[in-house]
Amino acid sequence: GCNTLYQFAPDGTQKPFYVNGKRYSGNAFELDIQTPGGITFDDQGRLWIASYNSSIRYLEPPGAGRQSQGMSMTVIAPGFAPGFIAADLEVSRDGYVYVYNNNPTPGELWRVSPQGNIEVLLKIPDRGNGNIGMALDDQGKLYLGLPNGEIAWLDTDGKLRHYAWLDSWSMTFAVDGYLYAVVGGGGEPRSVVRIVGKDNYETLISQIDGKPLGGNTGYGPGCVHIDPAPGEGLYIYDESHKRVYYVDFDGQAKVVADVPGIGAPAAMAVSPEGNT
Repeated sequence: GCNTLYQFAPDGTQKPFYVNGKRYSGNAFELDIQTPGGITFDDQGRLWIASYNSSIRYLEPPGAGRQSQGMSMTVIAPGFAPGFIAADLEVSRDGYVYVYNNNPTPGELWRVSPQGNIEVLLKIPDRGNGNIGMALDDQGKLYLGLPNGEIAWLDTDGKLRHYAWLDSWSMTFAVDGYLYAVVGGGGEPRSVVRIVGKDNYETLISQIDGKPLGGNTGYGPGCVHIDPAPGEGLYIYDESHKRVYYVDFDGQAKVVADVPGIGAPAAMAVSPEGNT
C-alpha cells in the first residue's frame, strides 16, 4: 500500500513535518500508515489515521520542550482483523473514534473509546462498494453516507433517520452549518452538493476549469474528497486531477496545490491551523 503523507500550508506551500525526530515530506514508509482510508483532526490538533493495514493511530503535536522531535505516534487499535479496511472516520469532542469496518458481513459501524474499547453501533448488510461517508455536526450528531444511496443520521437510540437520497463517500459540515457531500460515481458525474434540509439540496460545483470532478467514469465515487476550510468555503482534493482546490460558498474554485505523488485512493484533512 501507499505510505505517503503531505502537509500543505493554506497558500499551497508544501511543509515538511517531524515524527519522533525524523523529517517527512511525502514518503512516510516508516510510519506504516498503509494507504490511509480516512484521516481527520480532533479538537486537540491530533491527526487520526485509519489505514488499510487494519490499524487506527494518531499523530500528536509536540508538548513543551519537544518541538525539535515533532509529533509522536500512538497506535490504539493495531490489526483489527485480516484484510480490514479502516475507511472513513470521525472523532467526537469527547475523544471517541467512529469508523466503518467492512471486513465482516454485514459491515459494522464501530465506536472506539479513548481506551481502545470497541462498541458495534450498527450493522450494515449492504456493503455496496465497501465504503461509507461520515460527518459529525456541532452537536455531535453522526451523519452517514450509506451504501444504499441514502444519507441518514444516527439517533441516541441507535436508529437511522433519513436525511437525503444521495450516494456519498465524502461528507463534511462547513462553517455555515450545512452538510456538504460529494455525490455521483458509478458512471454518474461527480458534484459537491449543499444539503440545506431534509431531501433539500443544491449543487455547489460539478467542474473546475472546464474539467468534470473525478475525471472520467473510470474513477469511483470516492475519488473526490472535501473538508471545511478555515473561515468559509471548502477544500477539495480530486484524485483524477491530483490537485487540492479551494472552493468558496458561491462555487468559485482556485488551485491550492498540485500533489503529483498521490493517486487513488487518497484522503485529506484540514488542521485547526488551516494546513491540509
